[in-house]
Amino acid sequence: MFKFNAIMICFLILTVGATYAEDSIEYSIITTLSVGKNPRTLLITPNGAMAYVLTDDGESLTPIDLRKQVVKPSIRLGKQVEAIRISHSGKVIYNLLASFSIGITPMDLASYKKLSTIFIDQDYPRGFADSPDGKEIYVLDQNINDPHEESTWYGYLTPYDVVTHERGPKITLDSYPVSMAIASFDCRPFAYVLHIHGKVIPVDLKARKVHSPFNVGDYTKEIEITSDNTWAYVLTDESNNLIPIKLSTRKIFPGISVGEGAKHFAIAFDGKRAFVANFDAKTITPVDLINRKALPPIYLDKKPSWLAITPDDKILCVVHSETNEVTLIDLMPN
Repeated sequence: MFKFNAIMICFLILTVGATYAEDSIEYSIITTLSVGKNPRTLLITPNGAMAYVLTDDGESLTPIDLRKQVVKPSIRLGKQVEAIRISHSGKVIYNLLASFSIGITPMDLASYKKLSTIFIDQDYPRGFADSPDGKEIYVLDQNINDPHEESTWYGYLTPYDVVTHERGPKITLDSYPVSMAIASFDCRPFAYVLHIHGKVIPVDLKARKVHSPFNVGDYTKEIEITSDNTWAYVLTDESNNLIPIKLSTRKIFPGISVGEGAKHFAIAFDGKRAFVANFDAKTITPVDLINRKALPPIYLDKKPSWLAITPDDKILCVVHSETNEVTLIDLMPN
């Protein structure tokens, strides 16, 4: 395996004199795998055994056996899928179809058999997530009355029953949503909906109630929450910052500067590190979440577009949309 030391490369190439406690960590490229054309989202099953990549412009699902590190034959989805989500149980993958008849089609991951579609009444679905107990799916929807007037942009969050497919009452959001993450507090699920201009809107999903928003103050693209539900992190668009938010107090901490063209990020399950895909810079920025600082970048020869981390925090999966590949990186210290 090819090994590279992040701080040594940073010193030799960028001549940066800063030192880090983590300067002895080595990241090793395990392998790079060819997948279908135009890969987008990559998700990993809860047991860490398999990854699934949305490929062929959303018309196929490409499985990767992470234990054997091999690509398996693609599964044809038939129509263009906009987003995918693996259930908390790991038994089902949900496919959001938003181009033709709008719906979410579950697929059994043991047999790859498609199950009954949940048809959704939405305008422009932006994304979706399932509840921690697996009983509901929440669809994030955008609505634009006048594309030239932002005051007419707003959205909805709509629950659907997984078993009966019945739609619950739409929860109106007085903003234009771009991303959503779900946390659970004392068995009570909350959605944190991110507005394009940096407003975070908490929604009590059990009470169907929107709480007062708080603002991170920047153009934003993505929000993720740690596995222990204590911290949220927001990735900004133009400034390329990762902004920490303490959920219990709603305190917003200064942004952590990452690389140029930050496109996506993933949080380790232990909550200690995050990794940011810097598309334009061809780098991945490791972030020390405990001390809230960026570490020396991992240099790549291809642009990273999506990241996912195995549940044991040992392997980072990196999607390269331009070269139709997925790189596996060993995250364990040397």
